[in-house]
Amino acid sequence: MCISLIFFPQLSASTTLMAMLVMTCGIYVGSALLMSNQTNTLGNLSSKYYASGPAIMTALQQIGGAIGSSLFMSFMSFGQHNYLQNIINPDSTQQISTLISGLDFSFAVGAVMLTVVFVFSPF
Repeated sequence: MCISLIFFPQLSASTTLMAMLVMTCGIYVGSALLMSNQTNTLGNLSSKYYASGPAIMTALQQIGGAIGSSLFMSFMSFGQHNYLQNIINPDSTQQISTLISGLDFSFAVGAVMLTVVFVFSPF
């Protein structure tokens, strides 16, 4: 997952569909590997907490998804704004480049965050 996110900031208008599919599959494989961690965590609960454990994990996933979506959309908007600072009246090609620039910045921030979490996860 971390490796795929490192390649996502390299997106451009000429990126092939196959490259996008390979990077997206890498993220999905990384997400699937994280699910085994959730299974091991819930397996350590005592029997009286069996009902509460999955409910808490599901609620945390929903909250994390909501916060993460809004956070990375703001990173994308920040990247687009930085790209458009010196452009007064962008044409359609520059608008596409603006969107790609915002996505690149958002994925770069995500890759940095994921790398930091990966490095500190053994501790």
